[in-house]
Amino acid sequence: MGTRAVKRMDREAPDRPGRIGGRIARALGLSSAWLAAALLLASAWDAHATPANSIKAHYDTGRGELHVTVEHFVTDRSDHFIERVSILRGGEEIASRRFDFQTSRRNQTMPPFRISAGPGDLLRIVAVDNRGFSYDQTIPIPDAR
Repeated sequence: MGTRAVKRMDREAPDRPGRIGGRIARALGLSSAWLAAALLLASAWDAHATPANSIKAHYDTGRGELHVTVEHFVTDRSDHFIERVSILRGGEEIASRRFDFQTSRRNQTMPPFRISAGPGDLLRIVAVDNRGFSYDQTIPIPDAR
């Protein structure tokens, strides 16, 4: 009889450590093993690094400014972010910027790059995140109109 009473007390004592996961799993209709697997997958998904999705760039010939926005989706802007954006012309780096965080969960925006470029120049923009993934895009400089 003493053993039965202890078992029943376990079922009636939801505040005991180690019981929370079981209660959540039952509330969701899952076994504890499935709940553990789902939580592991969710935490691994956030740790999964992804490169930038796109680079939007426009060169203002009148002002000599290159406007760049890097689309890069993240959940934590201080943990996963675009760390460096470099501008290359003819394989030579002509400008770059470094960052310690991302300006939003969707984009890395920055002040314009002041560079001189002429009609026909090709500017290669390279964005590298803090986990080593990179994305690049090359844009031609059009004739001034």
